[in-house]
Amino acid sequence: MRYYVLLGFLGAGCYAAGTILTTVVMTATWPGLRRLIGMMAARPRAHVLASLRAAPFAVGLALAGTCCGVFVRFEPRGTTEAPGLVLITFAITAGALLAGTMLRAWRAHQASRECTRLLETSGARIHSAGPLPFWIVDTPHPIAAVSGLLRPKLLVSTRLLLECPPEEMDAILRHEAAHIRRRDNLLRAFMLAVPDPMQFGATGRAIQSAWAAAAEQAADDEAAGDRPEGRAELAAALVRVARMVQGPRPTWADGVAFYEGSNLEERVQRLLGPASLGRPARMLSAGVGGLMIAAITIVAADPIAFRVHALMEAAVNHLP
Repeated sequence: MRYYVLLGFLGAGCYAAGTILTTVVMTATWPGLRRLIGMMAARPRAHVLASLRAAPFAVGLALAGTCCGVFVRFEPRGTTEAPGLVLITFAITAGALLAGTMLRAWRAHQASRECTRLLETSGARIHSAGPLPFWIVDTPHPIAAVSGLLRPKLLVSTRLLLECPPEEMDAILRHEAAHIRRRDNLLRAFMLAVPDPMQFGATGRAIQSAWAAAAEQAADDEAAGDRPEGRAELAAALVRVARMVQGPRPTWADGVAFYEGSNLEERVQRLLGPASLGRPARMLSAGVGGLMIAAITIVAADPIAFRVHALMEAAVNHLP
């Protein structure tokens, strides 16, 4: 039993240590990174910011997987070692991070249930001839938002359909379709739910805010393309919807929304200026894949794995 207890504490502790170390490094380097990333076009900027936000989780997971794999290979099943105070502290930290994730997931679930109830009582599904089908919701708030993760739904309020000209409504639908294609709701949920210390610091909030702005701009670019007419229609739709807003956005529309009350001037100026679409930078998948390959290599290569195990033994024996 002690073997598995030690293995559990080791995995949780290494995960917490990896996330904390990466968070410290990113907090120290964020001011310089922010200036460099700000020079990118919207699409690659969104990908880079998503990769940065995922970095603590990926590093923590890779470190935990590496240490646990080495432990299983070299630690005898009859070990008499016990986790020390440092390892227990890191493991408790990992548990606290997981508890925070579960709380945020529960709140998101409650908002999703509220949205589902609203659709059941006042929603009507429309098979649109445009970019994608959508649900009409009878609400005075001018909402056009993507709700849901694995099977996202596009919600459109009756007010938008009544007050927006057809060309502006088509631009709004293309914008939301771009969010769905880009899986922005899934990325947003990951950033809000991932168990790492970035959730509690200003740097994490700054990265999430910068990603949200970049994601909106990228969806604007994809919806309008490089046609001046299309960009002008989307800009006009943004201004029209902003003028309709009275009060905060409903709690049931917690997903990606066409207009969330921020960055209006910047988005309109971009749309009315020259198009700059850029190319996506697939840093998120490449970075996570590289970390996983490195972890597997360390566990599989006998000389490296043996040295890692020796370091782990020294840490267990000498740390309090």
